[in-house]
Amino acid sequence: MYVIYCLLLWTFVYSLPGLAVFPQLMTSPRTAFAIPIISVFVIYCIASATISLGILTTPLAVAIALTIGTVAALRMRKTIATATFSWSSQDVFIYIFHVILLFPYFIKLGTHAFERGDEIYSWNFWAIQHYFLEPIDFSHTGAPYPQLFPKLLAFCYHIVGDLELQLPVRAMLIVFSWSMLTAIAMAYRQRMAAHLGTYLALLLYVMAFVGLEQFFDDGYADPIMNGCLLVSVALFWQSQQKPSFHISPTMLALWSVLCGIAAAHAKQPGLLWILFSLPVLLWFGAPVNAKWRYRLLCIPSILGGLTWLVGEGSTFHHNKGVIGLSIADRDVIAQLAFSVNKYFIHQPCLFLLFLLAWLSCRKDKSLRRLVILFMIPSLFCWFLFGAYHLRLGQHLIAFAFFIVAASGYALPTKLTTWEGWQRFWSWLAIRQKQCFMATVGVSIVMGGLLFVQGTWLEKGKISLYAGGRQSLQRYFGQDADHIYANVYRNSEALLWVPSRYLYGLFYKHTQLTTPDYPRYEAYNQASLIDELQRKQPDYVFTVSQDVIDGPASKVLSEVVKECPMAFEQISFSKNRFSFVTYKINKTVLQQDPCLLNLAKDQNSNQIALKQDN
Repeated sequence: MYVIYCLLLWTFVYSLPGLAVFPQLMTSPRTAFAIPIISVFVIYCIASATISLGILTTPLAVAIALTIGTVAALRMRKTIATATFSWSSQDVFIYIFHVILLFPYFIKLGTHAFERGDEIYSWNFWAIQHYFLEPIDFSHTGAPYPQLFPKLLAFCYHIVGDLELQLPVRAMLIVFSWSMLTAIAMAYRQRMAAHLGTYLALLLYVMAFVGLEQFFDDGYADPIMNGCLLVSVALFWQSQQKPSFHISPTMLALWSVLCGIAAAHAKQPGLLWILFSLPVLLWFGAPVNAKWRYRLLCIPSILGGLTWLVGEGSTFHHNKGVIGLSIADRDVIAQLAFSVNKYFIHQPCLFLLFLLAWLSCRKDKSLRRLVILFMIPSLFCWFLFGAYHLRLGQHLIAFAFFIVAASGYALPTKLTTWEGWQRFWSWLAIRQKQCFMATVGVSIVMGGLLFVQGTWLEKGKISLYAGGRQSLQRYFGQDADHIYANVYRNSEALLWVPSRYLYGLFYKHTQLTTPDYPRYEAYNQASLIDELQRKQPDYVFTVSQDVIDGPASKVLSEVVKECPMAFEQISFSKNRFSFVTYKINKTVLQQDPCLLNLAKDQNSNQIALKQDN
């Protein structure tokens, strides 16, 4: 059934919606990689409309998917009968090769639930809210984020029919990385024809040494934005190439705009592309015979970005948490110097890739425009506002990879005529088939090992259909089964949670309450005891300092240490964030003399302190 769920999602979410609208996408390997991205854009538009109307339900989602599938089948049948196809056996091999290459990441995505950081309290949390047609809660992030990814997840949950089926939904996120890499490979193939060995060398360099591969198995919005953005870039670049093929440059530019809008609605870095870079490129890069059509496309491009920027995302720039993590107390010059030192000096492989991109684009006008209008401004934004993590610059890594590949290694003559380079080039030309087969073999073996590790060694023969149980493993260790059976699946239980991680983990599975910090002048032991006596929770938690939201967890630890009678510890195993679960004895909570005296003493001390002041 797991494979069937994946095939359902691939068919009805990532393939047929795009083909229902633009069946000609499948006629060329230079455009087929965009099918998943266009499909996601279609699903996003449908999900947004049905969610805003409050009508998105599982029966409706299934009906929409079947209707789209029927339309796609009819249109594909007509296209197959009448259209010109330009596929070769090597094109098919490139597409299949990237499927196999990403197999280990598919396994890793599909054997882990949404269980890390932002996956818990933002992206999947918002997806659950969309699923239940609830208002979106941005309190955990402090600022709004684009909602393409959560709405896509919500629609996928409706298609598979259960929120617990996180694993197949998460596994299919690999299509974004697949589309991105295939788009880059096809750009390279246009330049270098049969000599794919050097593409493989560059691919392995970017994945292994620069570190792009570490983001392929993230359940975050960044890889989704990355895939949409690179496909948009690749399609626009295709529209600039001569001679053109059987798909018109205007249609390629239109698809580029749609993918760009998807990128902007997935994560904020896409806004620069859709609001500035792409409109400028469309305006000044239009072919003479299609100038007005290209310039008209600037309108949906800009409007596509503004719909989020001036609407739901109008306060996104107030995200003090992200800006604070990046800039801290540095001024602009100091911040740029810090970023250069962190990513160029201490990560020379990344600097070398960016240098190769700049050197490669100098002989190609269209690539040079892409670098000047997008890569350089984006690099500046990343260094200023996202320098705290390489993840926020992954789109620039992929973009630089695309520039080098699309140029066909158009490096300075001094480099390409170097004897060592020539030997390497010749060796790859002879051994490229063996290199590709070796990569395929390693990917298959790694995928098998990761499956065994993820399902047997780490988590002890867990079910691939219980995403909630999977997510608990990371935070409760060997107690995960007990927590899942007695807490997670108890929809009537009231949990008092001092961390957004816990809130996201148990959201919609139990009743939840959080510390009432605004209610109290100072949140201390008396405040905590008063709150627990008022709310009467069934379970409370303490967590490590790394994932707390305020002082409540620390205060609870102090209270439990002094007055343990009302708190029965039910989790004991060591875990990543030191989560400890206590079951509350509500009778003792109300009557325990220790708790009553502790609260009284705390209040007396506060009164005395105020009088002294």
